[in-house]
Amino acid sequence: MEKLTLNEIIAATGGSPFNIDINSDIEVLGVSIDTRTIDLGELFIPIVGERFDGHDFLKAALDKGAALVLSDRAVNIPHIRVGDTTQAFLDLAEYYMSKRKAKVVAITGSVGKTTTKELISAVLMQRFSVLKSEGNLNNQTGVPKTAFRVDDTHEVAVMEMGTNHFGEIDRIAKVGKPDICVFTNIGDAHIEFLGSKEGVLKAKSEMLPHMKAGGHIIISGDDPLLMRLSESYSGVLSCGFGEHCLYRAMDEKPLGLFGTEFTVSYRNVKTRVRLTLPGRHMVINALIAFAVGDCLKMSPEEIAEGLLCYEPITGRLYIEEAGELTVINDAYNANPSSVKASLSTLLYAESRRVAILGDMMELGSDAPRYHEEIGRYAMELGIDKILCVGELSKYTAKAAKGIHFSSQDELIASLKEQIRPNDTVLVKASRGLMLERTVKALLELF
Repeated sequence: MEKLTLNEIIAATGGSPFNIDINSDIEVLGVSIDTRTIDLGELFIPIVGERFDGHDFLKAALDKGAALVLSDRAVNIPHIRVGDTTQAFLDLAEYYMSKRKAKVVAITGSVGKTTTKELISAVLMQRFSVLKSEGNLNNQTGVPKTAFRVDDTHEVAVMEMGTNHFGEIDRIAKVGKPDICVFTNIGDAHIEFLGSKEGVLKAKSEMLPHMKAGGHIIISGDDPLLMRLSESYSGVLSCGFGEHCLYRAMDEKPLGLFGTEFTVSYRNVKTRVRLTLPGRHMVINALIAFAVGDCLKMSPEEIAEGLLCYEPITGRLYIEEAGELTVINDAYNANPSSVKASLSTLLYAESRRVAILGDMMELGSDAPRYHEEIGRYAMELGIDKILCVGELSKYTAKAAKGIHFSSQDELIASLKEQIRPNDTVLVKASRGLMLERTVKALLELF
């Protein structure tokens, strides 16, 4: 992070100093919202959450060497008073980013945001100094955290932006003000709060009013809802398998679980690329990364090399082999679209195919129907064995004629009976089920 002065912080947050000399030469070298990791000379911003209040740790922050603290209430220590500390965090990050030269690539969508972020970063790193979001820091505290990591050595910042409520992306996109806006797809994720796929599109599109003049919008052109953006915005760049797509995948050659080769056709140019990720849905993500590189004037050869350099992330279609077993660890998160895509990817396995499926969260009153739909889809694909865990997944098990377990402990205890050597096992569920335990048990099975 580049340093911020006391007066910059006061002006950016609209705050008022209490027991602080505004003529002092105080500077902060970082911004923290967690006293467990705070460093000497940083600004501490106490965030109020559902289960905690950062104001309880103001004194601890100063004791650990914080240069300044904010507060939204009267406290008997030197501080800068603001109306709302979370908003102040966002406002200060917006000001900080306004002084940085890095171009911003912002990524949103229902499925594949993190993988697409990693693919884009792998491509851009072939030419540029790149800062990317860590993990899935994509909300109103995660995006400012990423913003404050940007410094004047970075040429591009790649930021993931997620939401499950209206207004959230509006707040966080204002921080980054993207040069390139990426939309991976519009699915059923968070439909409990956003009402419909049209609602999901509306929430994700809150990014666009904050796009810088002359910016680019890159979408999955095989998603009919996203294609609607072309009606309201000029120059939308579409990526997909359809003939209408500007960046089109052709001559696809699946390489089993080890990836895909395909030709990218765009602007009368054809480039052959290899992707180390299996599945057609990953081809779309790779096309999007290709389009981002092209917008930033990279050569086709540089982009292709970047795609080949991509390294899979644990928990996101991450293939692990242990003894005689192959495990597809996709346990980080799940919604109907992503589960179907992962089940389709399982078909590339040449051995017996087993799917361990857990509940998908935030689907509202239609959750039983969505889970039944997944069960029927698995049956249609011909998956050899379906094991389900969680309250909602009982609907999946019934539709798939699979086996349902009431708890993860019960599932793990049955693995030696259910799993054979040489099986390929997919593990997929929403984050709340924490099926990493099941993945660990599988890897230790033989």
